[in-house]
Amino acid sequence: MKQAIRKQTMRQRGFTLIELSIVLVIIGVLALMGTRGVGLYTATKDESEAQNVNRIMMALQTKYRYDQNTSTVTNAVAINTGVFDRSGWTVDPVAFTILHSFNGTVTLAPATIAVANDAFKMTMASVPYKNCGDIARTVANNAYTVTIGATIVQATPSAPATGATIDTACGTAGTVSMIYVYTKTP
Repeated sequence: MKQAIRKQTMRQRGFTLIELSIVLVIIGVLALMGTRGVGLYTATKDESEAQNVNRIMMALQTKYRYDQNTSTVTNAVAINTGVFDRSGWTVDPVAFTILHSFNGTVTLAPATIAVANDAFKMTMASVPYKNCGDIARTVANNAYTVTIGATIVQATPSAPATGATIDTACGTAGTVSMIYVYTKTP
């Protein structure tokens, strides 16, 4: 009897095929969830970046709504008046430099739509091509014009940017500059 029990315990070492299959299925499910999570993180970051642009431009619209023109729009003025306080971007209040979430520079300047200095523009340098499209699509809803690289993808709000035009301008590698022009009034 003792020998039969010893033989049985010796045979029960290791994992069964069913146990190994269950472990492999669990690993597969976790890997699938992980790859989907990366995509969701990227989409969320793009959406957050677009919301930052719109929030900053609306703050500038509020500030300049009753001014004659936007000739004083600069990074220094925007930083000193708190326009970037809630952006989550890196702001240097001494050198007046701003870095967006992808570590490219942000520059604010006066712009012209109909008359000199009746608008302002934001230039975002070094935006990764893979993030460019989602950001441009969201910001284009509020911007007057949108330029990606050297391509004007939205010339006026009445001629909105198309997905194909945005994707072509964003390219397939590297980084691009994005320029948004907003009017003084919303």
